[in-house]
Parts: sequence; structure tokens; C-alpha cells
Amino acid sequence: MRKHYSFRNQKGISLITVLLFMLVATLAATAVYKWLHSTNRSSASRMLQTEAGQASQAGLDAVRSWMSYHAADVGALIKQFEDGNKKPINLDTILRADASTAHNFNVYLTEADVSVQPYRLKFISKGNARDSSSYSQAAIFKVDGL
Repeated sequence: MRKHYSFRNQKGISLITVLLFMLVATLAATAVYKWLHSTNRSSASRMLQTEAGQASQAGLDAVRSWMSYHAADVGALIKQFEDGNKKPINLDTILRADASTAHNFNVYLTEADVSVQPYRLKFISKGNARDSSSYSQAAIFKVDGL
């Protein structure tokens, strides 16, 4: 036996269907927004960390270049380090004088082993990003011929 449904009993179905569809669409839009927002934030964080790392590497490259072209000054720097009770020496004033552009790194001479040839100099470079985050790395350079 077939039942016939009258449309009078189904008056509120379309309203409920539309409201459920709107609820699902709102939940999906909110989830996508939160996902995009977190992806954007993590991408920006990675970019600033990379920027600080590259600034730190630029500091070490600047020291290497300075040492290549200023051997007499490197000898004087080692003497200053030894005479100053081996306290770290900030090289920013020296490197800023040679740089043609502004840079956002700080470089320190932290150790000098002059007991054997070639000399070994340890530098720490701290790079800064725009949001004040920083990245530090150390490098040991062998210096010969002083």
C-alpha cells in the first residue's frame, strides 16, 4: 500500500535544511580561516628566523673579508685580545667602517689560540631580524702569515 504524504506536513523542512546548510558552511569557513591564519603566522616566523640567520652569516662573511684585506689589523686585534685578559672584543665599529650598507649583525672575537701556527680565532656572530628575534653562530678561522 502506498502512502501519500501531503505537503502540509513538510512546511518547516526547507527552513531546517537551509539552517543546517548555513551551520555547516559557517563551520567550514571558520576552520579554513583558522588554518590559513596559523599557516601565515608560521610562515612569517620562519621568514624572520631565516632573515636573522642570514644576517648572522653576513657578519661572519664580513669578518672573513676584513681579515683577508687587513692582516696587520688582525695582528693588532689579537694583541688587544691577549692584553685585555682575553675578554670578548666587539668588532662592529671595524666592520661598519668597511661596509657600504647598513647591516644588522654583531660580531665578537671570543677566543684566540696563538700557541701554534696557524692561529685559530673564534668569532661569534649574532644576526637580528626585524622583529628583534636573533640567531647566533660561531666560526673558527685559521689565520696564517701574521
